[in-house]
Amino acid sequence: MQAHTDNPYRDPVPTMQILYALENSAEGGDSLLVDGFQAVKSLQEINPAYFDVLARHSARYEYAGQSDVCLQSRKSMIELEPDGELVGVRFNNRSIAPITDVPFDKMADFYAAYRALSEIINNPEMAVSFHLEPGDCFIVDNTRVLHARTGYSGERGYEIFAAAAVVTDIWDQLAAAGVMPCSFTALDKVRIEAGLLFYGYDMTGDNTPWEVGLGFTVSTAKGDFRGKAALMAAKGQEKISNVCLDIDHSDMAAGGETLLLDGEEIGVINSPCYSHRLGKSLALAHVRPGIAAGAVLQVAGEGRETTATVVNSPVYDPQKTRTHG
Repeated sequence: MQAHTDNPYRDPVPTMQILYALENSAEGGDSLLVDGFQAVKSLQEINPAYFDVLARHSARYEYAGQSDVCLQSRKSMIELEPDGELVGVRFNNRSIAPITDVPFDKMADFYAAYRALSEIINNPEMAVSFHLEPGDCFIVDNTRVLHARTGYSGERGYEIFAAAAVVTDIWDQLAAAGVMPCSFTALDKVRIEAGLLFYGYDMTGDNTPWEVGLGFTVSTAKGDFRGKAALMAAKGQEKISNVCLDIDHSDMAAGGETLLLDGEEIGVINSPCYSHRLGKSLALAHVRPGIAAGAVLQVAGEGRETTATVVNSPVYDPQKTRTHG
């Protein structure tokens, strides 16, 4: 995700934020910081009119959550005091709502300025990146500092931020050098090999952290916090657990197949793939708690009847030697 400020749909926004690492075991996941004040000052130096249009006109930000919760705010991306002092930056592409407060004759300039600021923020020279180890934390001023976290897939990888004018040429040069373009399916494959979960498939809002292997993110020693009582009550009441399967099949499963043990339905396949480098049909699945590695399950669905063995996860590079060596 691009560097951003948090919760621009709140008024006031969160200010000083403490970001704490409980675990960081996958390649990637580096923290990245951008000085938002320096970014907008650079914009002002490059094009004062762009700075002015983002400071003068409001953007709208919105968060639509569960239970009909909707948070909205109307603020400029560049916040100035009446005397012109820069006091805040709001920048978050995921939370921005339709722009309705900019006059029509200024709309093209507003979007051009927005694009120019985005390109400045994406400039690697604007960023400081570092890797948090368990127990590390850092504090950011959310009214000034934009932060991001690089993606992870279980494989060593790199993210390229570039201006729109040159990104096509970068792509062409990488392809000419032998870098093979791939689809999201390829990314999905390496994260399944690495045992990394994908929200919406391997975990949803119906699951507790204890069920999906995220119990390490919950502090049992911390004082009271919102939801603590419900979390603590759910511990020991798990209805499912996440496992990795080695499926006896020459292709990837379809996903959604039923898993049975001795004829009893005990789970479902969530994220399947076929690992060409391992020569195996793999999947992440939810099963009844207590199903140990080595258990052989029946797989039923999509006209397919076969078996799958529960295996330890991750199945590829469990010691992370390729990514951390």
